[in-house]
Amino acid sequence: MHTPEYFKRGLLVALVSGLMACDQKVPTESKPSQDNAAAEQIMKELKGEGIREFAKTANDTHDINVLSDYEDRFEMMSSELENELVKLQQDGELDDAFVLQRQKDLTLSALNMLKDLELKTEQGRYIQGLYYHYWEQQQQLLAKDQTQMDKKSQASQSMKGLAQYLQAQEQLEHWRTEYPKAK
Repeated sequence: MHTPEYFKRGLLVALVSGLMACDQKVPTESKPSQDNAAAEQIMKELKGEGIREFAKTANDTHDINVLSDYEDRFEMMSSELENELVKLQQDGELDDAFVLQRQKDLTLSALNMLKDLELKTEQGRYIQGLYYHYWEQQQQLLAKDQTQMDKKSQASQSMKGLAQYLQAQEQLEHWRTEYPKAK
């Protein structure tokens, strides 16, 4: 079972998406009620619709393997980006413009990788669509003028659609459990 990887991937995506909201300044203390309201809002946004049931097909294992390969390649690419950003930050060479450009590159790569998937099943295309919609939203967010948004708005917007990403991972994990011999 890939459960630890599932959580790792979700956290990795949240980390990469949240880089936009990074602030080099020490945060000011906020009121507990603001923190609770923000936490409740995030939990509300992240609540998925649950696992959808699909009829089994002869092409299920093919699509599971294709989607698993996509996840593996994306995770490797994200890890490389994260390592690069951490190194640059440690060296004091990381600036907001570079982070933004890397986020745009990552988003575009994810969208292109998803477009190239040749999926044969309804469930595979459903999962692909969830992933794609998330990355499309991130691309739109990154295209906005970041100077016009405060850090809180940036963080909130970057979380937008994360529920769909997590839903795609849950759906794929559920599908994998139905075919233990698939990747």
